[in-house]
Amino acid sequence: MTFRSKAILTFCVAIFVFGVLPFGVMYFLQGRIVFPVPSMNPPEGPVGSFVPVFISTPDGETLRAYAHPAEGNEASILVFHGNADA
Repeated sequence: MTFRSKAILTFCVAIFVFGVLPFGVMYFLQGRIVFPVPSMNPPEGPVGSFVPVFISTPDGETLRAYAHPAEGNEASILVFHGNADA
């Protein structure tokens, strides 16, 4: 095998390992990356004066959130904890 053919082979392997392979792995694992499976432990409750809130949607789903009630002229805060929490 000549030096030129070794260099071309090395270049092609490098392109595959650093260019094609990572994107292939990300493609097949994208569901796990974007929507991780929640742990079996229940989420910790709200901290401080946040209270749990359940919001029913027109399609029959129930959204769980935490709310911080407003006091006086303050703003209310509603926190949706995301897809990785139960």
